[in-house]
Amino acid sequence: MPDSLETLDRLIDGFLAGSIPFATLESQFAPAYLFMPEDAFPDVETEVWYGVIHERIEWTSSAPSDEERAFGWTSIDEFRAWLQSTVQTRRPHPGQAPISARS
Repeated sequence: MPDSLETLDRLIDGFLAGSIPFATLESQFAPAYLFMPEDAFPDVETEVWYGVIHERIEWTSSAPSDEERAFGWTSIDEFRAWLQSTVQTRRPHPGQAPISARS
């Protein structure tokens, strides 16, 4: 069965809740996002939103050096703060509560 937006949401929710470590998010989000069926995204904006999360994951390190930071790398804690802020303001599906508000 192909992955769905619910798979991506589950990974995001689990990471923010602390039940999924960053390493799991990192290893599972990319394939789930990259191999998503073409019609899985309701609109381009939603696809781009998940794409930005995917890219941010790729540029996250446990302890980025000063040189890495100069190129845009962030720490896991900084990524978590950014993601928490992002999901509080973004409704990934029309009519749906932000990810952090769902039970």
